[in-house]
Amino acid sequence: MQWDEVSTLGKLAGLFFIIGKIHFIPAAGAAFASSSYALPLIVIYATCVGLSIILALIDMKFMTMNRIPSEEKVREWMRHYESRG
Repeated sequence: MQWDEVSTLGKLAGLFFIIGKIHFIPAAGAAFASSSYALPLIVIYATCVGLSIILALIDMKFMTMNRIPSEEKVREWMRHYESRG
């Protein structure tokens, strides 16, 4: 799948996931160092990863609801399954 084909919700989910993962290392380091910055960093990390999961699930729901396969795609599936059997 090309980047242009990814929906806006999918792009936002990916962005939040990357931002969350970037915050993981400082959050883990601050937690082990008993720093006062640990709690806010862990909250940022968990929020970003949680938002990415929620947005991805919403995007998947819209993808399955709005996608009706074309007649050509159904024929392609039929040829594929006929060749397997």
